[in-house]
Amino acid sequence: MPGWSEASWTLVIHALATQGHLDLATSMKDRFGFKSAAISSILVMAHASEGNLSRARTAFEELAAPDLAACNVMIAAFAQNRDHIGAKNLFERMGERNIVSWNSLITAHAKNAEPELARAVLGKMPQHDIVSSTAAMLGYAYTGDMSSAIALFLAMPQRNLISWNTLVSAYGHSASVEGAEDSFARMPKWSISSWIGLIIGYCQGGRIQSALAVFRDLPAKNTSACNAMLTGLCLNAVMDEALALFLAIPARDVISWSAIVTGFLQSGDARSAMKYFLLMDLDGIKPDEMAFLVAIDSCGAASDLARGRFLHAEIDAAGYDSSSTVANSLVGMYGKCGNLQEARRLFDRGGARRSSGLWNTMISCYSQAGFVREALDLLHAMEQDGTIPTAVTYIAALSACSHMGLVELGTHHFTAMSESYGIAPAAEHYACMIDLLSRAGILESAEEFVERMPVAPDGIAWTALLGACKSHGGVDAAERVAERALQKGGQWASSYILLSNLQACS
Repeated sequence: MPGWSEASWTLVIHALATQGHLDLATSMKDRFGFKSAAISSILVMAHASEGNLSRARTAFEELAAPDLAACNVMIAAFAQNRDHIGAKNLFERMGERNIVSWNSLITAHAKNAEPELARAVLGKMPQHDIVSSTAAMLGYAYTGDMSSAIALFLAMPQRNLISWNTLVSAYGHSASVEGAEDSFARMPKWSISSWIGLIIGYCQGGRIQSALAVFRDLPAKNTSACNAMLTGLCLNAVMDEALALFLAIPARDVISWSAIVTGFLQSGDARSAMKYFLLMDLDGIKPDEMAFLVAIDSCGAASDLARGRFLHAEIDAAGYDSSSTVANSLVGMYGKCGNLQEARRLFDRGGARRSSGLWNTMISCYSQAGFVREALDLLHAMEQDGTIPTAVTYIAALSACSHMGLVELGTHHFTAMSESYGIAPAAEHYACMIDLLSRAGILESAEEFVERMPVAPDGIAWTALLGACKSHGGVDAAERVAERALQKGGQWASSYILLSNLQACS
C-alpha cells in the first residue's frame, strides 16, 4: 500500500511466510525491491523450515551481514539436507558462534554418517549440552556403530527424555530389536517418540506384527506415529496394509506422501508411485526434495520420459534445480529413459560443482546404453578434472570394458582402482572381471578370479563362467567349474541348465 513503511511490509511478509504463503511473500518482496535484512532473514527461516535448501540459500546470500540467528538457521538447513560441506564452510566463516551453531554442525556430520567428525566437533566445543552429545550419538547410530553410541550415552553427565528416545531410535535404525526393547523398558518415562522408536526397531528387524501391536495399543496416534508405522509397512513390502493406513491418516504430511510413494517404487510398482506423487499436489501438499527424488526414480524405473520432463519443470519451478542430489537423479532418469543428450546437457551444466556421484551416474548411463567409448572417455575426463573415482565408478568402467571386450583396459582399471586410489575390489568388481574374461574366452584367468574373490562367489559369477564355457565349448572346464560351485554351496538352477545343455551338445 502507498505510504506503508518497510516495517509494515516486513510484518505482512512475515505473516504470509509463516502462514504457508511463501511464494506470495517472496514475489511481494521481489516486486517492491525490498533489500531489508529482516525480510531476507524471515525468508531464510521460512524456506529452511519447508526443506527448500536452494531458496533458503538464495535468501541468505542476499544478506550483506547475516546475524547469528540467520547463520544458525542456515547451518541447520544444511544439516537437515545432509549438506555437511555447506554447513562446515558457513560455520568456519562465522565471526560469532553459540552452542546452537556447534550443535547444528555436529548434526550435519551425524546425518552424513560421519560420527568421528561429529565427535571431533564435540571435543572442540567450549561448552556443550545434552543436545550436543545426543546429536553425536546419532551419528554413530547412522553407521551402525552401536558400541560407540552406547559409550557416548553412558558418558553423558545428564540424560533426558530426548537422550533416551535417541538411544531407542538408534537401536531401532540398526535393526537391534533386543536393544530397542531393553532401552525402552529401562526408560524412566515414555513419550510418543519413545513408542515410535520401538516401532521403528520392530520394523527394521522384520517383526512387523510386533510393530503393529505396539501401534494399535498407542493411546494417541499423531501423524509422526502413523508415518513411522507407514514407513515400516512400506519397508517390509506390506503394501495393502500400508495403503489402508495411509488413507486413514487424518492429517497427511509430506512425509506420509513420500513414504507411500517410496513404498510403491520399492515394490516395483512405479506407476502407482507416480500416481500418488501427483495426488499429493491435489491434497495441497507441496513436495519437498525427498519427494521429488522418489518421483524422479519412479519415472526412471517406468522409462516414462514425458512424465520425467514434466517433473523436471516442476522441480525448476519449486527451486530445487540447484540441488546436486536432484541433478544427479535427473541425469540418471534421463539416462534410463534413453535420452542421453539431455542427461549429458544436465551433467555439463554442473560445471565445477560436479560431485563424484554425478560423474558416476553419467558414466553409468553411457555404459548401460552401450556407449562404451563415451563412458571410458568420461572416466578419463573425471580423473583429469581432479575428481577422485569411487568404487561405483569402477563398476561402471569395468562393465563398459566387458561389453566391448577390452580385456587389457579392463585389467588396467581393475589394478588402478587399488594401486592409484586405494579402493579395495569388492565382489561386484570381481564379477565384472569374470564376465570380461569369460566373454573373451580366457577361461583359465576367469577361474582364477573366481577363486580370488574376497567373498564366496554368487550365482551370477558362476553362471557367467559356465556360460563362457558353453560359448567356447569347454565341457571339461564347465564340469570342473560346476563341481566347485556345488562344493562351495551353490544352488543355482541356471548353472544346472547351462551344464546340461553343454553336455547335451558335446
